[in-house]
Amino acid sequence: MSDNKFNELKDKKNQETNLKKEKEFFAKMSPQVQKEMDLLKKQEAKILQNLQKEEVKLLFIKNPFEALNKMNVEIPPIIRSKLQQVQDLSGIVASKQYMLPNGKTITPKIKINFTPMKGE
Repeated sequence: MSDNKFNELKDKKNQETNLKKEKEFFAKMSPQVQKEMDLLKKQEAKILQNLQKEEVKLLFIKNPFEALNKMNVEIPPIIRSKLQQVQDLSGIVASKQYMLPNGKTITPKIKINFTPMKGE
């Protein structure tokens, strides 16, 4: 089997596993939260289109509630209340320097991409 074919099969298996985990995650939510998530999923194209803009992406990382409001996305009540509680998340993507054993320092660049849900 060629490396490319093996990698394709491996990627497909990973996607199937991720989809299964995602479905299990949503199944654990209350019926009301599941309904609200479905309402957000219906606006996915609009959200993803807006997240292509760098300033909106940065705002979403810092304050998802404010970003969704700026996008004119209808946010259901339960999700709205949870998002309003979210603190500044920009620290999770802050650049940190690491020193290598040879004395050099490296600073990784973290890039976040937003992609549509698969299997829906």
